Amino acid sequence: MGKTEEHDWRNADTPTKKKELYYDAEVHIRCHMTVARDIRDRLGPGSARSELFRATCFGPWLDVRSTSNETHLVHLMLQTQYIQAGIHNALYFHVGGRELRFGPEEFCLITGLQFIPHHRRQHSIQERPGVTFKERVFGRVQASLKVSDLKTVFNCSLDQLSDLDAVRICLLMLLEVGFMGGQSKLVLDPTLLQLVEDLDSWNSYPWGSHIWKVVYGQLHNALATRSARFASIPTTRHRRYSLHGFIWAFKVLLFIV
Repeated sequence: MGKTEEHDWRNADTPTKKKELYYDAEVHIRCHMTVARDIRDRLGPGSARSELFRATCFGPWLDVRSTSNETHLVHLMLQTQYIQAGIHNALYFHVGGRELRFGPEEFCLITGLQFIPHHRRQHSIQERPGVTFKERVFGRVQASLKVSDLKTVFNCSLDQLSDLDAVRICLLMLLEVGFMGGQSKLVLDPTLLQLVEDLDSWNSYPWGSHIWKVVYGQLHNALATRSARFASIPTTRHRRYSLHGFIWAFKVLLFIV
């Protein structure tokens, strides 16, 4: 689906084809798919915890093998991006005389994550009585939880949790660190803590819609605001920029088209 026949793209805002106007830069991609491997190891292959995790919507990610983001390839491809007039939810690239499209459909095929139409994005969360997941795992902390708190529990006290709470921590780790590339200082959305309390709600949540919105925002015109700044940097100095969100899925598209 990613590759389409060439059409009249001459009126689009296309990138230059002059080799000398392309530039090298170091891109830091913050999504960390090695977390999937770490989760698999911490849960223990074949364990009850592992089977509980595999029963969730994120279960297949325990088997991911390629965890590299191929940063140079992503940067090079971003320099071929052009804007299609009137299209606001898909990305287009011109490569080797052909058009490459990356939109929700391609993202869904690569990740298998669920999408729902915009008008159906209201999602109910079942509240449960008693001690909450946050209270059980993080204590009665009044301050907002951060990704660093999540990492601390995952690295230091996962074995002390019940099987279900350990799975909940792993789901949050895969989402926030693996897919979204959240930095340690990022405050966790309280809605995520409510969602993970009820695994049925978690499994039915449209994660594809949720994650794609961030991916699109990061990749759309990703270099437009940086190109002028990079052009002013002497070639003897490193050019750097960062991307967060599930950019790994974009890398996969580049290998399969």
